[in-house]
Amino acid sequence: MVIEMWEEEGIEQEHTLTVSDGKYQRLDGFPFKWFSVEVENEGPDEVKVMINAQPLPQAITLDEREAREFSYKRPQISQVRLYAESGKTATVKVVTRR
Repeated sequence: MVIEMWEEEGIEQEHTLTVSDGKYQRLDGFPFKWFSVEVENEGPDEVKVMINAQPLPQAITLDEREAREFSYKRPQISQVRLYAESGKTATVKVVTRR
């Protein structure tokens, strides 16, 4: 039997992305994977958040000034995608931890 253990490196990075007009913004962790990602919508409009290969219909919607943390016990997050509907704009702060 093999027991796998993962330990965070303690490396945190902050990214600010602007999402608008029905276009995706993508943040890739390659060559690393993250233990956790905190996403905060600074507004003014809502934004949809997708982790890894999550499709748009299953996206998490964040309203203005709303935040959400995605956290796992092992490094699983390789990509964060953000989407704002046509005619809408949002500035999003993403903090990644590995």
